[in-house]
Amino acid sequence: MDIAPDVAASLAAMTPSRTRLEDTRNFAGAPVRHLPVVDELSTVNGGVFALVGPTGAGKTTTIAKLASRWSMRYGSDDLALVSTDSYRIGAREQLMTYARILGATMHAPNSGRELARVLDRLKSKPCLDRHRRHGPRDVA
Repeated sequence: MDIAPDVAASLAAMTPSRTRLEDTRNFAGAPVRHLPVVDELSTVNGGVFALVGPTGAGKTTTIAKLASRWSMRYGSDDLALVSTDSYRIGAREQLMTYARILGATMHAPNSGRELARVLDRLKSKPCLDRHRRHGPRDVA
């Protein structure tokens, strides 16, 4: 699954040695308890956001909403959308449509190695600190 070994080991350590079917709901949320949560977009200093969840959970819709808010406030020059979903039919096309509407770049890596290259290239995108110095765009 191209999960970094340290992350895989950490997730494995959270896995109980024995489980019952009714225990799976308790375990499924365990990784989430170890991830930071952002309540307000204005507190973000740029960076990478990963949305993970089952099909139909609303990840693409949430990405579109977050990207739209960012674009309206700071513009799309420093915004990039990345999709690793090669499973769901039309998933990448849907995100590509959002990117096109927002004027943002879109990347669709097919492997963990390609994802690492994309993220490395995107490191040159300025962080939010530059936007804070110049102020947000006025949105009517």
